[in-house]
Amino acid sequence: MGHLNELDEAFSSRGLTVLGVTWEGSTPTEKWAERHGVNYPYAYDPGARLKRELGVGGIPNAFLVDAEGIVVWRGHPAGLTEKIVEGALDGALKTPLWDWPEVAEKAAEAVGDGRFDRAFQALAKLEPEVAQPLEEQVRGLLAHRVGRLEAARDAGDWYAVEWRAERLADAAPGLPEEQLAKDLLARLKSDKEARAILKAQEDLRALEAKTDFGKARKLAKSIEKLEKLREAHPGTVVEREADERLARWREVLDRLED
Repeated sequence: MGHLNELDEAFSSRGLTVLGVTWEGSTPTEKWAERHGVNYPYAYDPGARLKRELGVGGIPNAFLVDAEGIVVWRGHPAGLTEKIVEGALDGALKTPLWDWPEVAEKAAEAVGDGRFDRAFQALAKLEPEVAQPLEEQVRGLLAHRVGRLEAARDAGDWYAVEWRAERLADAAPGLPEEQLAKDLLARLKSDKEARAILKAQEDLRALEAKTDFGKARKLAKSIEKLEKLREAHPGTVVEREADERLARWREVLDRLED
């Protein structure tokens, strides 16, 4: 696992945390970690519950989670490049929550629960030399979420706008960011064109969820439906999302028909 050691060393100061997870017992795990020179922390998954929930088949298998808790990459650890990691570090806390000082425990818990308002309230009670660097990190994380929301708005991605705005409103009650989120939700509710795009994005995802990718005839029918959905919304995010899926679905269909 030297590659993961290298990523940990290169990016830990910028917010990357490498965490190994195993469903094996402590004795074989510790021997394996010592033999391979593992420098990053690892945790145990008794009964392989996390493995099943994540749909992990072969091992090793790695997941890259961004600052918002979204899985942005998965695959063999050797395929996790520095460029991929770079793209996921925007907004990441430079100091992992478990490394926050004990006096900031309540603030750390609030951040972990996704409640920025409570985090700021808890930090306000601490000495400035402790609170200031942590507050800057929390504000950076909040600013990142606002930036992603505004980027989705500018791109006309109303599916992303809706869930990001709802999440931001829940995370920042009483803060200026809450009003921004509510304003965008109100705009979405009143804008017929935006609602139509959102509905098409939802239909696209519903089609993907019910598509049988193991049977050529059924997949071909789903491709036809996706093409019609694309044609109905030219020049929008629906067209872009449909194009991305069409490319993948046609590859699968070609393999099924060979």
